[in-house]
Amino acid sequence: MPFIKKILCAVDFSDTSVHAARLAADLAATCSAGLELLFVAEPSAYELPEGVSVPEFSSRRVEQDFRRHVEQRLADLAASLSHGGTQADISLRSGLPYREIVKRAEEIGADLIVLGSHGRSGFVHRLLGSVAEKVIRIAPCPVLTVRHPAAREETS
Repeated sequence: MPFIKKILCAVDFSDTSVHAARLAADLAATCSAGLELLFVAEPSAYELPEGVSVPEFSSRRVEQDFRRHVEQRLADLAASLSHGGTQADISLRSGLPYREIVKRAEEIGADLIVLGSHGRSGFVHRLLGSVAEKVIRIAPCPVLTVRHPAAREETS
């Protein structure tokens, strides 16, 4: 009985997350596991000044267009990863990325979460935190963090 039956891979379409998705797809094919690609849209921290509003139809339209765009990019990425009989499912969530990743992993019973990591340190890390670090702390299963090969070369 294989240990890894379901892999959740969070993507943000950066080179690092696409690299992680490729690795997740290879691992899923090797283990005959299911794979799901997840994109989490973070709510905007921007607030309109008091008295300024955006017509509801306009904001709804922007949200619908954004969702369609992301779903198409996820579908394209999933199609590009299809090999060895592995077909990736896709999902789109809205919220804080680390919370939504962990929540989705629990919902689907993921045996492994795969995330790209930019490997930031110092001030930027303290200021922004790390989605990967937060996921690692509260995940219901093992987490594999993947750095892009170019990022490893920069630190050598």
